[in-house]
Amino acid sequence: MPLIQSSQVSSAEGSVNIAIDDASRAIWTRCGVFCLAGAVGFFALWQLTIEIMRQPAPYFPTAPVNGSAKAAQYAGYVASIGWIRGDLWFDAASLLWSAKEEKAAGPPQATLTAARGAVIRAAELAPHDARSWLLLAKINKELELGSHRVAEALRMSYFTGPDDPALIPSRLAIAVQLPNIEDPDFRILVEGDVRSALRAANLRNAVIAAYRVASAPGKRFLEASVGDLDRSLANEMQPKPGIKR
Repeated sequence: MPLIQSSQVSSAEGSVNIAIDDASRAIWTRCGVFCLAGAVGFFALWQLTIEIMRQPAPYFPTAPVNGSAKAAQYAGYVASIGWIRGDLWFDAASLLWSAKEEKAAGPPQATLTAARGAVIRAAELAPHDARSWLLLAKINKELELGSHRVAEALRMSYFTGPDDPALIPSRLAIAVQLPNIEDPDFRILVEGDVRSALRAANLRNAVIAAYRVASAPGKRFLEASVGDLDRSLANEMQPKPGIKR
């Protein structure tokens, strides 16, 4: 009986090793696919649970709303579950801001401070969301933290959402009260809001409302910027004889 040559033995051993390596790679590939599918499934279930739990909140708060204190507490709980989502923290912050005058929410100063903490977290997690920066500017202004902090948050709102019509009334009203309105770079940003407001019939009153609360430099800015584009609205902004605004 002929002897088995060593080369044949080596070839057979090599084939066995290749088969073992292929089987090992297949096992690890399957494990990786199963782990990835499990992670995706867990994330989808997590987000679905959050959306089921989440309650409606205003897109952007414009005035305090009664009954917001309890909703703010619940929104904060939902945000803590979906802690990586900036939109959830914005909901909590906006509801806290809306509840600032309610006794159930605690002292207004403490409520605003809590709202500021939530909106800062929202801005950190979703810096592209102009709503968070504008709400931060509103809160900084109410807490009297300095015009520079208000202006910086407002700038970020302009950079991230220059054409959002829902933000124009609040943003314009704040901008024309700041000393920064005399800064040429800042004025360019605010002029964008003025032009957008003049193009939309439902925002013309926002320009008039902003003029009524504007500082003296802010009034001059609006008179000049609106007068160049819409003379009738510029005349409408001016107080009528015998009427105090």
